[in-house]
Formats: sequence, structure tokens, C-alpha cells
Amino acid sequence: MSGHSLPSVVDAVIVIPAYCESDHLPLTIASLEALPAAEKSRLWVLVVVNNPGVPVSGADALRDARDDNLRLLVWLAARCPSTSLNLSWIDAASPGRELSGKGGVGMARKLGCDTAIGALANARGELRGAGGQPTVLLHLDADSLVDSTYLDAVPEFLASGCEGGAIWFEHQRADCSRSQHAIDAYELYIHFYVAGLRLAGSPYAYHTVGSSMMCRADSYVRAGGIPAKRRAGEDFYFLQQLAKIGGVAAINGTTVRPSPRTSARVPFGTGPQMSSVLERGEGDLPAADPRVFTTLADLYGSVTARAIEGGEAILHDLECPQTRSFLEEKRFVGVFDRIGGQWPDRERRVVAFHEWFDGLATHRLIHRLTAECWPALEATEAWRSLAVLLGTALPPGGASQVLPAVRELIRQG
Repeated sequence: MSGHSLPSVVDAVIVIPAYCESDHLPLTIASLEALPAAEKSRLWVLVVVNNPGVPVSGADALRDARDDNLRLLVWLAARCPSTSLNLSWIDAASPGRELSGKGGVGMARKLGCDTAIGALANARGELRGAGGQPTVLLHLDADSLVDSTYLDAVPEFLASGCEGGAIWFEHQRADCSRSQHAIDAYELYIHFYVAGLRLAGSPYAYHTVGSSMMCRADSYVRAGGIPAKRRAGEDFYFLQQLAKIGGVAAINGTTVRPSPRTSARVPFGTGPQMSSVLERGEGDLPAADPRVFTTLADLYGSVTARAIEGGEAILHDLECPQTRSFLEEKRFVGVFDRIGGQWPDRERRVVAFHEWFDGLATHRLIHRLTAECWPALEATEAWRSLAVLLGTALPPGGASQVLPAVRELIRQG
């Protein structure tokens, strides 16, 4: 690890994975340098400049990425003496230092977080900042920007009492109208999914955007750390673990601004979805019919109402045959009866059910209901139907016209 030494007191650590980001990371660092000086004194910024050890998209692409990363390492060394940040970096990009296997953003995030945890524990023996408050890990991307109020997220998060947090985000403006439509359509789509889960009453109703994640440092350890072997989706699985051990809070007092650029470096996420919308022309991304979320709510209601009676009673209570068959394939009755044998009270049985029927299982049920019951809709159409269920209405127009009202609706909770 190179750069500045660890501050004597660390309230927060920002971990930034950087792969082929020499054009973008300087802007991210500049937005962090603009934070208030007093708050930056107890902030540690750790950049993980990384290359996979095995080519994932051809030798030429890997060679270009390596050259870009070497330029970024030179830039960091040059910037270090003059920056107002406590800035450090890990060289996981130079020959012989690459990430093992195909690497990926999950492995880079894990390397940064594990290194930060080790340094903090070695320095003080405990993961706490000023006044005994827990040290917080913030996750940012190398092409994301932050507002001047970014570090206000730390006290807001700690006050929530949750183990994880998802900071409010709005994508940066795109450089042309077609790209702007694409990023607006994508953001509309991901807000829809969270709003639907909230309507259903799911404990997994939060945004899974890597550049907006945060958690307590000790919670990171209890959750088992970042899933390292995933080229994408590490944010989904990590936040799911945090939700299971103590919940994920919506942190709305500041805004992270991810990049709207297209990318094929990961199999899913913002970049690939941007490309998908651009290929579709002016259309939206497909979103679930809101009836899948009311069906999900019915499942949750049956579990709560029949928890003491057991798994068979819950299955019998369900009106949707596809939900029943989905649960039967997962051997729900045996699972729930084992839950009942372990936990006599209703509340703890419901909690245990949600730990078993987690965010991934929820996503798979929604996929099944979409395939077998109610076909997907254009996102704006789906949103209008969902808004009726939420007791509101949206303005006319497409994704770009609807998105401001959706943002206000979601942010207000």
C-alpha cells in the first residue's frame, strides 16, 4: 500500500476500485477534495488500482487496461503530495501484482475493504472513530462524483441503527440526448423494483448500487466481507448479507452521482443496461407487472398470519398456484417446520423466513411470476400502474419526464 499513512482517528474509509479509470478517477478525487476540511481530516481514501490476472475480453484490451492503470498509478503518486485527502492506494495492476484469476470489481472491493479493516484493527485494536463511534466503510466507484454533503451520510447512517446503508443516487448527465434517455430509463427501472418491494413489505427493498453502499466496519466483518469471486453483483449479495444481520437503511441526506457511460466490462449493471436501452431505441427497459408485488405481499401476509400453524397452512392460504409451486420446489414446508421447531414465537419465525426467502429468492419468484402469470411491461407503463397502488399519479411523457416525480416519491419513502 502506498500514499499517506493512516490518520490517527478514522471516522470513515472510502474504498474505490479502479480498473482502466485514468480519465475518470481524477474527477472523483477532485469531488472528494472539495469536501469540508474538518470532515476530511478523519477520512481515509483507499484506491485499489487493479487488473485481472487472466484476460476477460482479449489480449489487446487487457494490454490497453494495463497501460491505463500504470498511468493511473503514476498520477496517484504525483497527486499525493498536494492533495488535501488522506489518500492511499493499492497496486493490484503492475505485472506480478494482478488480481488472481479473472478478478473483477468484487475482488477489488474486497481487497480494499480487507486491507482497510486490517490497518484499522492493527492501528487501534478496534474499529471505532472519534467519540467511540463505529468506523464506517463507504464504497465509491472511480467514475462517480459526490456532493459537498457526502459525509453527512455517516451520522445519518449511524443514527439509523442498521448494519448497512444505501446512499441516495442520481446519475450524472449524459453527453447526448439518446444516452440521457437511456440512463433515465435505467434509473426509472431500478427505482421501480425498489418501490415494488417496498409495496410488498420486503426487507430487501433498497437500492443495490455499488457506488452508494456503506456499512459499519464491524458489520463488514460479521457479514463475511465482499463476495470476491463475482465480476458483478457483489453489491447485491453483500447488501443482502447486511440486511440479514441487521437491515439496510436508505440514506437520503446526500447524493452520489454514478456515471451514465456504457460499458461491457461486467455482465450486468449500469453499463450493459445502458447499451441495451440504446439498442432498443426510444423504448424503456421491461419491468414487472405490479401484480407480482401484490402477490409477493400476499405471500408475506400468509407467512405472518399462519406462522404458528406451520408450512402446510401457509401454502394452503396462498391463492396464486405459481407461488405455491415455487415454494414447493424449494421444499418450503420442511424448511418452515424446521424454523417452527427452532423458534416458538411468531415474530422470530417471520424473521427466519425472510432470512431464508432472501433477496435472491424474491428476485427468482418475481421472474417466475413474470414468465408464467403477468408479462413484463414497459417501465413507464409499469410505473403508472404501480403509482395507482401507491395512491398517487405520475406526469405524462416518457422516462425522462416521469423520472423526477419518481425520484421524489422514492426519496420521500
